[in-house]
Amino acid sequence: MLEEERAQMRGNEVFMSRIDSMSGAQVVQFVNDLNSEIIQFAASAIELCTIDPTSPTSSQAMQDTSARLGSKLAGLLSARERNSQDPTLVGLALQAGISAAIARSMSSFALGLPSKSDVILSHLYSHVFGSEPQPTSSRWRALTHKYVHALYPGLKEYSAEELRETICRWTSDILVAAGATQEGTSRAWIRETFGDQIGRMVKAVARMAQICKEEIMSTNFDIVCPEPGQFFDERIMTDAFGEYGVSQGAILATTELGLRRMTRRGYPDARTVEQQLLVRPKIILDSVGTTFT
Repeated sequence: MLEEERAQMRGNEVFMSRIDSMSGAQVVQFVNDLNSEIIQFAASAIELCTIDPTSPTSSQAMQDTSARLGSKLAGLLSARERNSQDPTLVGLALQAGISAAIARSMSSFALGLPSKSDVILSHLYSHVFGSEPQPTSSRWRALTHKYVHALYPGLKEYSAEELRETICRWTSDILVAAGATQEGTSRAWIRETFGDQIGRMVKAVARMAQICKEEIMSTNFDIVCPEPGQFFDERIMTDAFGEYGVSQGAILATTELGLRRMTRRGYPDARTVEQQLLVRPKIILDSVGTTFT
């Protein structure tokens, strides 16, 4: 029994003295690579699907897309004649949909955990982060995340399938709302045609969650995805069409994810949180909508 206790103590000492498994620059590259995968997927989807201006309107697809991406973008997607001639907006909507799905997934304490449990753990971690030194809160986060997966051994597989299905469903709804023909909008067709690309994105999200929640001790990394309707701020985001005019007004959609680092400094005398935006999210503005009308 004494040997077991000593072995456990040695294991705890190793864990408590762990350093980051990945540098900030590597995490930045990870996010940039994920954004590239999202862009490539959207480009492939609009290349292979056919927009038919006479296709029947699906009120359910419009309603669901509006709830996820905002009523303004959903309304622009309904202009089928334009989409059939220039599918650029459809591609941007696909980027926005996948970015939002990934950001929602990454905002959870543990991917795939039931929402009630996840909310409790997220609130607990927020309190620990605000009350304890950075190393303590990071280790609390890492240990808790580790044992959540020990208690739910199938959670990784479940969360991966859940995100894969979400990407297929949201993609299908966007394409249907835009007027794509039926054979190119079913979830089964999307999964079969783009399975490898979707799989790479899902795998990247799972790996990033593992890194940020268990393998980084010196700081916190968070995915940034501004909501539709939020006002543009050049200090913390980039306008995808900024070179064509003045960047101001409300956001229509976020098409590329950002990355923020948050670190507690100066404990216990001062309780400051240092924030640094490492990757600016890329957005499109409401004003861009006039280009597609």
